[in-house]
Amino acid sequence: MAKNTITKTLTKSNLNLAGMKDKYITVPKDQVNPEDFFCKPPAEIKFIDKVSKSFFLLPFKKEKNGEYRLTRLRAFFELKKAGVDDKIIIRKKTNKYNDICYEIDLIRLNQIANNDENYLFTNEFTPEEAANLTEGAKIAVSVNRYERSKKARDKCIEYWEHACSVCKMEFEEVYGEIGIGFIHVHHLVPISEIGTSYKIDPVKDLIPVCPNCHAMIHKRKPIPYTVDEIKEKLEK
Repeated sequence: MAKNTITKTLTKSNLNLAGMKDKYITVPKDQVNPEDFFCKPPAEIKFIDKVSKSFFLLPFKKEKNGEYRLTRLRAFFELKKAGVDDKIIIRKKTNKYNDICYEIDLIRLNQIANNDENYLFTNEFTPEEAANLTEGAKIAVSVNRYERSKKARDKCIEYWEHACSVCKMEFEEVYGEIGIGFIHVHHLVPISEIGTSYKIDPVKDLIPVCPNCHAMIHKRKPIPYTVDEIKEKLEK
């Protein structure tokens, strides 16, 4: 785990589902020294949400039991529609003026909600397919062979590697061993435009993207945003 990044899996307590007074996260001491990563509490830490670019000012304090916490996370959790087992990621960065700043993000894996565009999608389904699923339902999905060509996917990743083509995130850097090899593959040519005789080019037609950027690409319908358009939104 890089010293400039911390990752926390959300629990019921974090989301105020277990009778706690606040929505918060505990800064994991096994990943960083909380006072080195932030500062000596009490303090208010400035954050930017990576996707929406929303600004948050969160109290940082030390509890009587020795825990270091970021509190008043209700607005952020509501913005991200956070759920139990989602992972919150905080990155410590230095801007062009050498000022320390913090970027906060939430990664949701293996969760699909019916018609909820804020949910992210696993490699099992495209966003279009996932929109028709209800979580927990037993269904059969029929797809064209070229959509699920493991050979095409593998060749795409072999060429482009595992970093997100938009935000450059690599899951192994954030999650360690369990993140090795994890990445989504996005169809640059919309599936709706691919005919039965279309032969996919793994390098020209496919590109690796992380779940967050993949979801943002498909926020626009029927024509998804391009990779370059999403890059521009991140850079603003």
